[in-house]
Amino acid sequence: MREDSRRSRAIGLVICAGFSLGLAAQQPSGAPAPESGATSQGAAPQSNTPSPQGSPNGGATGTTLDYLYNRKPGDGSAAQGGAGGAATMQQKAMAADMLSGAENLIPPELESYLNSAEVDAQEVKAYEDLFKQTVNLLRDKRQAAVAVGNLYTLSEYPWDAGISRQLANRVLSFWDMRNNQAELDAANRALQQKVKVASRNADMISDDVWRKEEDRTRRNAINGRPQGQGSKQGNQGDKNNGNKAFLPSPKDASDAVSGVMGKLQLTEEYFNSLDSRARMRLNEKEMEELEKKAKADFKKFVDVLFQGRRHYHARVSADFYRILFGDGDLPPELAQQAALSSEIIRQTESDIEVFKFKVQQQKVASGSKILREAFFKSQYHPAFQSVLRAQKLQTAEYYEKLQQVQAMIEAKDFVKLETTLKALEKDVVDFDGTKPRALVDGVKRESQMRLGMAKLAAQQGQLDKAMEEFRVAAATWPGNPDLETASKQFFASQDTKNQGADDFDRAVKDANFRLIFEKQLQFAGAVHGDPKREEQLKSALEKVKGAELAYEKASLLDRSRDPFGAWEALELATQDWPEDSKLNKFRADVSVRATDFVASISKARDAERRGDDGFALTWMLNAQRQYPPSQIANEGIQRISNTILGRPAPVSAVAERGAKGAESPEGTKNSNSGRAD
Repeated sequence: MREDSRRSRAIGLVICAGFSLGLAAQQPSGAPAPESGATSQGAAPQSNTPSPQGSPNGGATGTTLDYLYNRKPGDGSAAQGGAGGAATMQQKAMAADMLSGAENLIPPELESYLNSAEVDAQEVKAYEDLFKQTVNLLRDKRQAAVAVGNLYTLSEYPWDAGISRQLANRVLSFWDMRNNQAELDAANRALQQKVKVASRNADMISDDVWRKEEDRTRRNAINGRPQGQGSKQGNQGDKNNGNKAFLPSPKDASDAVSGVMGKLQLTEEYFNSLDSRARMRLNEKEMEELEKKAKADFKKFVDVLFQGRRHYHARVSADFYRILFGDGDLPPELAQQAALSSEIIRQTESDIEVFKFKVQQQKVASGSKILREAFFKSQYHPAFQSVLRAQKLQTAEYYEKLQQVQAMIEAKDFVKLETTLKALEKDVVDFDGTKPRALVDGVKRESQMRLGMAKLAAQQGQLDKAMEEFRVAAATWPGNPDLETASKQFFASQDTKNQGADDFDRAVKDANFRLIFEKQLQFAGAVHGDPKREEQLKSALEKVKGAELAYEKASLLDRSRDPFGAWEALELATQDWPEDSKLNKFRADVSVRATDFVASISKARDAERRGDDGFALTWMLNAQRQYPPSQIANEGIQRISNTILGRPAPVSAVAERGAKGAESPEGTKNSNSGRAD
């Protein structure tokens, strides 16, 4: 029972002490410094977003421009001004790209490499061998200290750029961290010893206090009075003491003080034990944080090497990680980067050998492509240092010619472009100029087609469309040799058109329909768009066409020894166009061979005009007897007979033409001339 009571009191003291420590830890003392991982309430949290310097938008500047030119026009009252400014800047950018767009074909870092001198192959081989030795030390022998020494030697090579030294420093930092952990571990061992001493002292003090309590209780039991009674009697028996108040005896007072001191010492030992345990926990936490931070920093360093195309260093860094942290297998992302680094190193070495072989075979086009891809895949591979400068200059010259080709295409200088393409195909056996030539041919065809459309529009009188087609043709191919000729012809045609309109009006005024017929193509373009003149042109062409058909028919009949039919065909045509000299001349020639028939028709017409229908009918019958198929005689007989019998008859075409001829002085003149013939 007493043992249980003692343990209960001790547990109560420990609980009280723990509660007191908890309150002390919760109440800040003065102005506490924030922990390393904490963020003050007023401070902005630190972002893990990568720096925008390498972003395509150019960081804050790119974001601002994107807002001003893409989103701002739709937000404020200055929308139109912002959009116009964006269009202007875009045009300027396009113009700048037109002048120097070929720069993007070969980036500056590649151009610098192609013009740099090569490094001695033995020196490069020594570097690679030392790297392989370092890897073997880590993988096979696990000798990290010797491997770190090799890193300092590797950092002396110029193309290493001190990356190996940085890796060595990273390893040394890890070892420093291990030393810090060792110091903390030693401190924990000392604290553990203090905990043991404090626990042992507490146990001893607790036993001592318990024994004293037991002795005191036992003495009181032996004296047969409860605790405190003997002291009261002693005071009563002291006759020299005049104070009748209660005073403890010296023995009781000594035992009470001793008991209290023992309990205070027990509490102090428990507090010391708790303090040591708390310090041990803090040290353990600090060791864990050091380990965690070291791992995170090392993995981040390896990632930086991998993303920076330092694959040699990324691979050896992964081996260092495996030895330093002793995790066995690498973390997944680190293992993936190590595997990719090894594959890229192997592929790059193969690509460089293929490039050297292709350049020797004058296949610079495919070789340059392989070198370019390998360079941007693993730019800092030591094998690049051993490529001969002469081979690199061949690639640089090839890229320069490609820049010239691109500039010529942008400037539409297709004459020089053809010469450059031929030179490229001669010097670079695997260069394919099919696509550039196809582009050139397409542009030429479009320009020629636009010129043709401009000419057609000019002929149709569509001046606005013609000028637009000329402009597009010039913009498509400014150096088109046919462009200047076509433009001169266009402006000359405008002058010709104006002159042609004047000539057409003069020909219409003079009734020179034969001239209009002979120059119908020229006059068609000149009068296009003018309805009145177009109608005059159409009438003139129909008149001449009818005359020509009659002339051809008469010629055919005359050659067939049918002068009557030939004269009649000409006579009918001259009634439509009495002024045509060609018809009149041919009719006069034919009338000589058809004198009787012509005379009968003439006398019948004269009698019909005088109203002597019987006499007119007689001569028409005489003409029919001479030439039965005669259209003039047959229609005349029918017409005169209807008149004599008093029957109305439809007016035939011959009668209409005859009436017109009878009404006009020119028709009378022609009839008289025919009768004379």
